[in-house]
Amino acid sequence: MKHVLAAAKIGNIPNIAYANLLVLLSWQLFYTIALVSADPLVHDHNKQVTYQGTTDNGVDQFQGIPFAEDTSGHNRFAAPKPFYPPAGSTIHATNAGPACPQPSEAIVPFMSHITYQSEDCLNLRIARPADATHYREPLPVMVYIYGGGSFVGQAYDKTFNPIGLIQQSIANDQPVIYVAMNYRVGVFGFAAAEFLKTQKAENNGLRDQHLALKWVRDNIDAFGGDPNRVTLYGQSFGSISVGLQLIAWGGEQEKLFHRAILCSGSIAGDRGDTAVKANTVDVASRLGCPLEDGIIDEKALACLKNVPLEDLLKINIAVAREARPPFGFRAFTPVIDEDMIPDTPSKLLEQGRFLQNIPTIATWTRDDGTVFIDPHTHSEAHITHYLLRTHNSSHLNTTALLSLYPLSDFIPQSIASPTHTSPQYFRAARIARDMAFTCPQFTLAQQISRYSEGKTAVYLAELNETRLLPFWEQMKVPWGVSHLSDIPYFFNEGLVAPGDNGEEAMELARRYARSFVAFAWSGDPVGMAGETFGEWPMAKGRVEEGDVDVLVIGGRWGTGPARIGRGGREEVGWRRWWERLGNVSGWRQIWEGIEKVGLKKRSGSEELKRERALALRSEQLAKRCGYLESLR
Repeated sequence: MKHVLAAAKIGNIPNIAYANLLVLLSWQLFYTIALVSADPLVHDHNKQVTYQGTTDNGVDQFQGIPFAEDTSGHNRFAAPKPFYPPAGSTIHATNAGPACPQPSEAIVPFMSHITYQSEDCLNLRIARPADATHYREPLPVMVYIYGGGSFVGQAYDKTFNPIGLIQQSIANDQPVIYVAMNYRVGVFGFAAAEFLKTQKAENNGLRDQHLALKWVRDNIDAFGGDPNRVTLYGQSFGSISVGLQLIAWGGEQEKLFHRAILCSGSIAGDRGDTAVKANTVDVASRLGCPLEDGIIDEKALACLKNVPLEDLLKINIAVAREARPPFGFRAFTPVIDEDMIPDTPSKLLEQGRFLQNIPTIATWTRDDGTVFIDPHTHSEAHITHYLLRTHNSSHLNTTALLSLYPLSDFIPQSIASPTHTSPQYFRAARIARDMAFTCPQFTLAQQISRYSEGKTAVYLAELNETRLLPFWEQMKVPWGVSHLSDIPYFFNEGLVAPGDNGEEAMELARRYARSFVAFAWSGDPVGMAGETFGEWPMAKGRVEEGDVDVLVIGGRWGTGPARIGRGGREEVGWRRWWERLGNVSGWRQIWEGIEKVGLKKRSGSEELKRERALALRSEQLAKRCGYLESLR
């Protein structure tokens, strides 16, 4: 500008013209600077690497940052190798990186189709407040692991847009940095064979996640993050992954994260599916790879490494969906590899062989099991077949288990369902929920409390609310507060039509996001700043005694804590449920009365507190989880 001013004086430009020229040049200079600075740059001076990102609504994003080498060719079916960018290089992190190989179609309508995938897929997505490096101290980091049944998923799905979460953290005066990683899924990430075990190359999808956490440890400070305040958060299989990272190497590992959030998935309910090896052999066989005595050896593995990606992906999908219809979820899943996962998760928890002093939140949804049950289930024989197929316990007594879930408990849901689905379906769905999602979270909480003598905070919650109901109504499925219902609340983003983006739904989303952010800051989801869920007591006591506190989130009786209790149906006023249902016509009215939040219904009132407690006690978790725990 000084040079501009000098030139103007030399030319004896009139004052008015000079002033106008000065203003014009100033605006041009401002515009040029704005263009240059529009894309945020992060300089890692220690490693001499620069990252170029983008800014949107006050949030910087850096996408497609490689943390491991290409996993094709020789690196296929091998543990991930760290990627080290050359000194002096600039990583253009302005666009989403490729997803790992998987089916391209979206499983549900509000999630993304996969349009860009490659075996060179191990990359990160980072989001942060635009002025993250200007805060007085480094910011807490929330690392998200997506779900997808260890078969599908990517960090860039439109449902996982982190902008709303970051904005809410700023509004709550507790800004955080968000990180998500891609990891290998299907046979690419979870092939299992004795020969792979000798190479320490089973559970590669989990090893990808672990390597991403190491990248965060070594690099997040350049983005304004604190590597000593990392919260690992996962949903569905991502939640199981968080649990498996807790028990990895029997707890004898460096602490790469310091708090954990597990939503709708627990290692204590993980079967350790013995069919994974058979499915891996099936893939090799269909591709024509040589199998000596029906096993995968060095020659077979070399064959698999050289198969064209398109062929391997096609067979991967076919084998998985035949083995675990309809989606192929968990056909390829973590196994005991005597290295990263040295024993069954339940044994490792029981023995205290997990990372200690990790404050934890563990949650489930009221209808977490509905998505996984055939809607045509209409008899006890169907339920028995499901249980024997999916539960490998030799101690399972299906008659005893079914007696804990009397059919009459599920007739109201049948009446309320959009297609009058059989009560046997809802019975099976509740059993599936308790076995895989709810009861294992109690087990996890109890073991963490046990080995810390109650000093490590653990919080439990049941989500009783969903923004997905319009999708399920459109699809004519009776899924209720289903699996996946928690995702839109955490990310605090609007859903594509016809998702529920109403004010009450979004207010619950804001409180949900703020509570989880508060936990990332302090290990306490109530926190001291902004509006969170308020009262959320730690989960102490024993589930079989009924003295465990759970936060009930949303739903007919509002948000607040309740104790699971030990009451049976009569004690919790079961007849009053029938009376309420008898006075309502139409499934949608009943469904909305149960699933939609009621922030205006004074969730703190004594009447609603009593009703909330009765509703939770009607699930009979003390009795049911006590029995299921005895099977482990």
